Amino acid sequence: MSSSYRLGNRILTVLWAIMLVALICGCSLIPQIGHKDNKSPNPWITPIVSSWQPSRLVSVLIDTPPYFEASYFKAVESEVAQRTLDLTTVNQGGLTVFVSFLGHDSLHTKVYSITVPPIPGDPQQPTLQPLPSSANYQSPYDYADAVDKVKKANQGLIDTWQGKLRSNHVLLARVRAEVKIETDALQAQPVIFDNSGADIYGGLFIASQDFQRSKVVRTLVIASPLINNITMNASSNISLAGVSTVNVIYHSCETMAASVCFANDTRWKQTLRTFGAKVVNFFTPAQSAAWQITF
Repeated sequence: MSSSYRLGNRILTVLWAIMLVALICGCSLIPQIGHKDNKSPNPWITPIVSSWQPSRLVSVLIDTPPYFEASYFKAVESEVAQRTLDLTTVNQGGLTVFVSFLGHDSLHTKVYSITVPPIPGDPQQPTLQPLPSSANYQSPYDYADAVDKVKKANQGLIDTWQGKLRSNHVLLARVRAEVKIETDALQAQPVIFDNSGADIYGGLFIASQDFQRSKVVRTLVIASPLINNITMNASSNISLAGVSTVNVIYHSCETMAASVCFANDTRWKQTLRTFGAKVVNFFTPAQSAAWQITF
């Protein structure tokens, strides 16, 4: 075997070794010409994993003192605000929350409206191409070129994915800031005192009108002892058809005898189901606070 042949093999082996080292460490074999890019790279963004939430409409009726304790009034405001913020995330079809207050004429009450627009889900990381095998190439230059092409293609996929995540998270931050303004306004609402009467039917009529104009997932939340002594707004037009759940929270019968409380609760469960509600749940103040029951 000639010395020139052996020398050629050695040179080829050295070239392969240099190319492999360069590929492993990501080094360039060609000196960098021109200025250096000192621009800081964009931070890596991790996708938010959140189960799909369909479009929802929630109506919250909050009773007022003296029939409803002031501490419960503020607790419900706070928990509804926090729940709304928690649901302001990616991968959801939108959320509208109406909050109104029960008093002697609940049909003409102050109403807060909080709107969370739909936000798409974060795309998951794309599947990258595997690097080619050196066994399939005779020339180190051809192998290096093939590896470079795959790396560039993979980097393009990553850059596109990260760009979509960045845009979605910018949207989420903007929406959360807007929703925070609305939830802060709700929590700043002072306790309303109304000893002129208790009109639950007026609140149900308002909620009914909102529900009938929508076909999304609908939930009714009533924070009240369910004391009603005004019937002027009782109407056969009240309809809770299509309402998936009614949650009666911070419900207490402290001013009633146990037998009277049981009879009152039974009557209201039947009334709400007659209006069309599918599921009616009652939660005591302790349960409501511990489990933060809202919607």
